Amino acid sequence: MSADPQMRWLRLWTDILEDPKLLLLSPGDRWYYIGILALKRTGLLDERDSTQLRDRKVALRLRLLSGCDAPVTGGVTGCDAKCDSEKCPCVNCVRERLREVRLIDKDWQPVGWEKRQFDSDTSASRTRKWRERNRHGDKPVTTKERHGDVAVTPSEQRQSRDRDRAEQNTQERVTPDVHAGDFRELQAAYPPGTYRQSDWLLAEREIRSRLEEGDTPREMLAGVERYRAQADAKGSTRTQFVLSPRRFFAERQYREPFPLPAQPKTATEELLANLNRPRVINHDV
Repeated sequence: MSADPQMRWLRLWTDILEDPKLLLLSPGDRWYYIGILALKRTGLLDERDSTQLRDRKVALRLRLLSGCDAPVTGGVTGCDAKCDSEKCPCVNCVRERLREVRLIDKDWQPVGWEKRQFDSDTSASRTRKWRERNRHGDKPVTTKERHGDVAVTPSEQRQSRDRDRAEQNTQERVTPDVHAGDFRELQAAYPPGTYRQSDWLLAEREIRSRLEEGDTPREMLAGVERYRAQADAKGSTRTQFVLSPRRFFAERQYREPFPLPAQPKTATEELLANLNRPRVINHDV
């Protein structure tokens, strides 16, 4: 959707509270992301600026530092690489944290912007059509109700609502959502390991694919619980032996039986087993 200087609002969807990408961020970084959406709406991110100038503009509008003294990886000083600090308020570190969870790209552009913000939200195109009709003497009768920044006809209002509804339905068919409660339940039941928490972003994509192919959240949860029980019995939780969530759901590991390991016999059970074992008598002695 192209930038419209007269647009002073944007769509903010309610599922933002359950978005796993945002849940991986600190509250401060979530607010920076909202600020980036606002900057995108104003058109600042679409201006033909150099990378350095755009970074300076973003830092100024979001009140970010241009650099910091925190130690960074690879022995690089300043902010030419990602800081070790997870809360560094400098422009490069904030951008890298948001890029890591795939909310923005390297140029600060929000990922999935066109899917969430619609061309029908702006009245600029309708204004041009309305003025064009007036030039040819075909002036429509308008209502006093205003939509956006110009008066529109009832038919235009209906067409706008129909476009919104059609685009939303198309989006829902193309990318079916994972129910937030099901996703949290799977995430909570999964055994902890040394995998990165950002692996859950890739796991969510795999879960969506499995749901499209006909698998159910209940089947996945049952498999996760069996895997967790086996990992607890083996003592492999919180180690590198726990599969990453992405691989677990990509390979449909939740269909595996994951049997529990055999428990060692107690001293009493061993004694009873020896008493019940048949004896061999040697008559040649």
